Amino acid sequence: MVLLLQGPGALQVGLACLLQPGATAKYARALALVCGCGYPAYRTFKAARAARGGAAAGVAAGVAWLERTLLGEEATAAAGGAGAECERVMHYWAVYGALAFIEGLAGRFLELFPWYPHLKLGAVLWLQTAPYDGASKVFAVVEPGLAPHERDVDRALRYVQGPYSRAVSHHSEDIRRALEFCSDMLAASQRVLLRLLRKDD
Repeated sequence: MVLLLQGPGALQVGLACLLQPGATAKYARALALVCGCGYPAYRTFKAARAARGGAAAGVAAGVAWLERTLLGEEATAAAGGAGAECERVMHYWAVYGALAFIEGLAGRFLELFPWYPHLKLGAVLWLQTAPYDGASKVFAVVEPGLAPHERDVDRALRYVQGPYSRAVSHHSEDIRRALEFCSDMLAASQRVLLRLLRKDD
């Protein structure tokens, strides 16, 4: 986080986060969303394209510049190849998904802690930045405990997915009609909006 932690206003931002967490919580939430979902989603896209050999040189150069800017030169040097990046991205999404699940269960309880959005932002950055590679560390700790129960979890998921799949296939025609209706309504509202905008000109 070289770019975000340097500069003349870094001390003021740090003090504001420490002394007035409520005033900076919305910014921390927004950054946690961008850093926790947006950037990793793009990394996933890049890793998937690189794994199948379709990464465009220009886009790859853009990602390299972004990582050098945000993480620093030493972090990008330690990043490894496409296979390592795919593994890191999968570890990140597995850990992030588990934490999002726990966060959803905790609900309003977490809002009692004024620094929670800031701590979440720090955790998200620690999980995915190359020098720390926190997601792989957490995954390595959790994997031995979950692996013996993998068959039971898969069996439970198949039990739940069976009725769901049957219901979806039974109502597939209704679902298709509903999607077509939504698409038609969206197209009609777009046409009305364009007409209204033309009248204002």
